[in-house]
Amino acid sequence: MLPSIRDKEANVLIFLLEWGRPVRVGEMKRHLELPHSTLNSIVKRLKNKGLVDWEEYSNVSLTDMGTEISVHLLKHHNIMHHFLVNTLGIEDKQAHEDSLKAASVISCEVIEAMKRQNDKCTLDVCKVVLKDEIPLVNKDELEIC
Repeated sequence: MLPSIRDKEANVLIFLLEWGRPVRVGEMKRHLELPHSTLNSIVKRLKNKGLVDWEEYSNVSLTDMGTEISVHLLKHHNIMHHFLVNTLGIEDKQAHEDSLKAASVISCEVIEAMKRQNDKCTLDVCKVVLKDEIPLVNKDELEIC
């Protein structure tokens, strides 16, 4: 079960995982299209939860726990995205956006049910499995459906 993570916090965690290296808040702002003050608040909350390392005006990086949760969230996102596209016929862009928003709030049991409905999906839900055991990965290095 995931700790309580808000949808924008989940987006930042997944972004950091896919980015694969420490990054400044200003750089995240350009890619995530969120106001700087909003990102600062999100990063502070993630730091307080022990998911990122960050000092103001320096880089943000995932902690070990942040990496584990980010991979978990990315799997939820991928399984839900593929379910929406392959099972329900939702357009890819809409499925991506909605699954990204919901990845942190849908239970592992519901994600597992979505996976069972998608024969093409081979991810192990709620287990962190990285190819070649790389601690920080981009989405191309993560096993996806």
